[in-house]
Formats: sequence, structure tokens, C-alpha cells
Amino acid sequence: MSQTYDSQFSHTPESKLPQVHQLAGKMSIWMRLLGTFFLLCGVGLIFTLIGVLFAWIPLWIGLILLQAAGKAERAESWENTDQLMGMLEKLRLYFLVSSALAVLLIAFVLVFIYYFRNYLDRYSTQLMDLVYLYL
Repeated sequence: MSQTYDSQFSHTPESKLPQVHQLAGKMSIWMRLLGTFFLLCGVGLIFTLIGVLFAWIPLWIGLILLQAAGKAERAESWENTDQLMGMLEKLRLYFLVSSALAVLLIAFVLVFIYYFRNYLDRYSTQLMDLVYLYL
């Protein structure tokens, strides 16, 4: 701990590469866990009536994350820069799909609120009446 930051970490890219490979290996555990979670969610959606139409989305995201985890593990064990770049490409695709889904979800909610605001007003007053009744 007595070393300064500048002497402890070199600023050359070649000296940082083993640290990046090691960090990718540590990330693989969490990517694998999240990918498995998305796969299980997709399988669960298959068994619902409307969810069967959208089950491919979490299945696809889960596969992307599992592929990224595999590339991260290979990048750490082989210290292969190509595998590291492949992992980053899979993560880029994951964030792209997640961001697009978030934007679509926000747009869907706004459209839903706009078209069904009369129903929402009526049911919210009824709901508030029930809350006041039991308080």
C-alpha cells in the first residue's frame, strides 16, 4: 500500500492487457448467471398464452450473454485478444437490444396511458375509495 498509484500501475497498453483478460474472466461468472436467468424467463414465457409470442427475446438475450461469458473465459485462460474482442462485441449487442427494448417499453406505456386515461381515472378513483374505506 505504500506504492503510489503511478508506480503501481503502468500506463502502457501492453501491461494492462493481462489485467483486462483477468477482469473478463471475473465478469464471466456474472454474465453466465444473468444469461441463465434470461433463459429461464424465456422458457417460463413459452408456457403463457401471450408470452409465447415474445419468449424469443429473453431466450436470445440469454444466449448472447452465455456466448459472451464463454468468450470471456477463453480470453482469460488463453489470453487471447480475439476472444476478448468477441466478448465485447456480444456485450455491445446485449446493451443494444436491452436499450431498444427499454425505449419500446417506455413508448408502449406512454401510448397505453394516453389511450386508456379515461379508464385509468375511473378505476383510480374507485381504488382510492376502497383504500379510504379500509383506512
